[in-house]
Amino acid sequence: MFPAKEVISILFKKGKPSGVKLTDGTELYAKNIIYSGTVWNLYGKLIERPFASTKRICWAQRQIPTYPSVVMYAVVDRSVITQDTAAVEMLVGNPNEIDESEITVYILSLDDRTLCAEDEHTLVVIGPTFEHWSMIEGKDYKEAKNPLCTVKA
Repeated sequence: MFPAKEVISILFKKGKPSGVKLTDGTELYAKNIIYSGTVWNLYGKLIERPFASTKRICWAQRQIPTYPSVVMYAVVDRSVITQDTAAVEMLVGNPNEIDESEITVYILSLDDRTLCAEDEHTLVVIGPTFEHWSMIEGKDYKEAKNPLCTVKA
């Protein structure tokens, strides 16, 4: 497994996003780039002028954050997802308020079988967290992101 490297900027060719630059200086290029972060990092850090207009940067800065979420990406054995499962499932523990028991499961491979092997499914699971992530930095932040346990199917 390769060590994780942070993206420090999105690279553009002919005015269109075409790649990313990593902390070690490596540049990776692809036909499509998928971003899964905050609007503030996107327009405040990753997209440099002239590719981010003043109007778009101001728009991003005016956004009000919602509660933070924990996101898990997983590949599971195909047999654990029944035939009648919807591509998006919401599991609500408390219908009266948002709490950490509420999760949404996106089973991406139900809509796109090219995302994994034939005997697997791909999942993205998102749930709210009320930890104070903005106060955690450096080593403490990385330790907080580590999984608390390993689940075996």
